[in-house]
Amino acid sequence: MVLRKNDRMVIARPRRIDTSKSLPTQMPEPNRPIEVRWLSGDVVNKEFENSLKQRWSRLSTK
Repeated sequence: MVLRKNDRMVIARPRRIDTSKSLPTQMPEPNRPIEVRWLSGDVVNKEFENSLKQRWSRLSTK
């Protein structure tokens, strides 16, 4: 794998299958493993354009 300037490391705790049924006040399991993945700069930019940019522009107009 070749890492480029805009690539990012993502650390995510995988979700349990039954999370939709669990109560929102439940604490996550502390011993669940985390996943570490590299996302290419293209993926990061595409995600920004598709969702984050719209959310941030709505927040900035408030």
